Formats: sequence, structure tokens, C-alpha cells
Amino acid sequence: MLLRVALDAQQIGVTRFELSWQQTDLAQAVEMLRAETQVILTAPGTSPLASMVDLVWRDRSVTADLPGMAPKEFCPPGSNRVHLLEFHLHATDVLGEIPSQVGLIAAGSQLPISVSSDGPTAMLAMMAALSGGCHLRVGTADSGGGPRENVALAAKAVGFAKLGGRPPLTSAEARVQLGLAPGKIDA
Repeated sequence: MLLRVALDAQQIGVTRFELSWQQTDLAQAVEMLRAETQVILTAPGTSPLASMVDLVWRDRSVTADLPGMAPKEFCPPGSNRVHLLEFHLHATDVLGEIPSQVGLIAAGSQLPISVSSDGPTAMLAMMAALSGGCHLRVGTADSGGGPRENVALAAKAVGFAKLGGRPPLTSAEARVQLGLAPGKIDA
């Protein structure tokens, strides 16, 4: 099931795929995904998977906290060099605040930024992130749901990105942007 979801997600334009530490047969899952896909694999830094994936994440302590922000930073395992910042905008935020929050995020970092949201703010956050030059992170991890819902959300995000003139990066392009080693060569 995991491989089928990853292949479906890659086919529509997903470049980064987060694995849960609760995944059964972790090493086998990573090996299978590496053999069959080009996706960038991520996992929490505290996960048993941490040494096997491309990027690990940890919660970021922010000194100048912005309201509604839940930032994470991503870096290669064993490195302190942050390659990607991700912000999740909480569903309880006032809809009118989302574009200004995304603008503050986009203006405040030299690193690639990824933005996600859930609930009533999700679509507005996607549009604001794309217009602000940010990347999108979608999935049901924050709101519950299954693998098929993740692929459906990713398809919506890809559609928005294409309509906005910002089609998804390929996995190879994302690896270059993040300073990661090349993945499996496209056939």
C-alpha cells in the first residue's frame, strides 16, 4: 500500500514523502521506496528511520514567534545545516490573516519555505504560499485521514500550482535546491 501511494503521489508531482516511525518493516519500506521512486524521503529526527532518509525534521524553537505558526526545520541526518523550513498554519487562524502570515514567512528566510494548513484555511494558505514563492506541503497528518486522501490533497495542490504558473519541481530539481545527493536516475 505504501509503495502504491508513493508511486501515485510521485506521478502527480509530489517530490517529498514523509514516513512515520510507526511504519512496519521500516528498513524494507525505505529500500522499496528508494528502488521504485525518486521521492525525497523524510522522517522525524527521533525516528528509527532517521539514518535511512534524505531529510529529518525537528521542531524549531522560534524566538520571534508569529501567531499560528508551528515551524519545523529539515536537514540531512547528522547535520545541523537546515535545508528547508516548514510552517503549518493552524485551522483556527482568522482567514484574513493567512496571506499576511505567509508574506511574513516568505520575507523572513533565505531558505526554501514550505507551507501547509488544514481545515477552512487550507486552500487560502495554498494560494498565498504559491503567490509568495513558497512551496506546498499537503497531507492528512495534521487532520487525520488515509493514504488515498493524501494523494487527493496532493492532486489539488498540484492543480493550484499549475494554475498559478508554478508547476511542481521534479525530485531531481528539489534535490539540487536542497543540496541533497542525487536519487535514483530517471529511466
